[in-house]
Amino acid sequence: MSYYPQWPNSVCRVVLVSILSFFVAAQAMAETETETPFRILVTFDNGSAGKSGAGPVPGRSYRYRLRYQIAPAARRDAIALAKEYGLLTVDDWPIESLGVYCVVYEPTGVEDALKLVEQLSRDTRVESAQAMHYFEGMASSAVGYNDAYASFQYGLRSMNVLEAHQFGQGDGVTVAVIDTRIDLNHEDFSGIGIQSHNFAPEDRDSSSVEHGTAVVSLIAANPNNRMGIVGIAPNVHLISVGACWTDNGSDSAHCNSFTLAKALDFLVQSPPDLINLSIAGPNDPLLGRLIEKALLNGTLIVAAQPNSSSLSDIYPASYPGVLAVGTADTMPDEIIRREPAADRLFAPGEQIMVALPGNDYDFRSGSSLAAANASGVIALLLEHAPDLDGERVENILRMSQSGNIDGSAVINACRALMEIDIAIACP
Repeated sequence: MSYYPQWPNSVCRVVLVSILSFFVAAQAMAETETETPFRILVTFDNGSAGKSGAGPVPGRSYRYRLRYQIAPAARRDAIALAKEYGLLTVDDWPIESLGVYCVVYEPTGVEDALKLVEQLSRDTRVESAQAMHYFEGMASSAVGYNDAYASFQYGLRSMNVLEAHQFGQGDGVTVAVIDTRIDLNHEDFSGIGIQSHNFAPEDRDSSSVEHGTAVVSLIAANPNNRMGIVGIAPNVHLISVGACWTDNGSDSAHCNSFTLAKALDFLVQSPPDLINLSIAGPNDPLLGRLIEKALLNGTLIVAAQPNSSSLSDIYPASYPGVLAVGTADTMPDEIIRREPAADRLFAPGEQIMVALPGNDYDFRSGSSLAAANASGVIALLLEHAPDLDGERVENILRMSQSGNIDGSAVINACRALMEIDIAIACP
């Protein structure tokens, strides 16, 4: 039986709970010197290159791995392009799964950067060209909560997770989380053997691990260890893939097209069962190609659906085949009843207890956490039915949330398991 300590009376007071909103700000115009510079991603055909090694060098950064070679012709074209168009080469990476060599350029002395992107797209040496997109997650700390206990994880109750745990906890399922790095030494991750990789820029502050730690804890935190919280699928094989970072010690996490492409390319080559993307932003062609590759591999992808009316900030949740998850209306000690949306999936995302770096815990909010909750539930499904495709999973989760007796629109883990296993009975 799980251990659920009671909240101390000393902290039973009026609590200020922050709202954690993760969204993307796409930089579509050249910016000022104090802001992120306008950059362009250009890909070159790299199909003639081969591999120079069998895999990564243990214990070393992927910057130094024995990696996919860059074709001489692609490298020559990249250098020539920079000279002809007045471009500063900022970074580069071979994206093996697409057979392309990707270069990040920064225009110099160009008045119309967007027009330059169009010109590059028409250049016969170029496989694709697009503006760099920037992703931002804004977070603020909740006041008054220093201890975390499973009894305050209302999502476990609203999603019927504790009942679902009688039938499995994600054994044999591999879940990859693309986010910031995580606190691998956290007490609630002890003994679960998380695999970690980092593709965040070396010149950025990737030391902040708060956002990734929070997301991963909802999926895989150790249960029954008399501390912290309970992960929804604690027995999964968890892969933490760092592609985001923070600037100047702020709470905001940032990712961009290039770092996310490197992370997705890595996972396309070693496909997990499920990828969690707790990010949202503008339509991104390069990421779309990699997402399509992952889906064709049979990998399920879960993405955060922002609570926004804007149609420009819902990618990759808007990509066909991606499981989009929004924040449910269910709140602690309160249920806002409404008709469940037939075309959306919902999971708890408001006032969610999560693990934070340094063996700390606190409340956070946002659709990023709703996506993580849904990923945990999906891992429970995959344990029983590994061959489930995205369409079937989406239908199962929709049916589970439409049948809640209390009228709340939130996915129900145990009811979802009943859809795939007639031996399972839930209250």
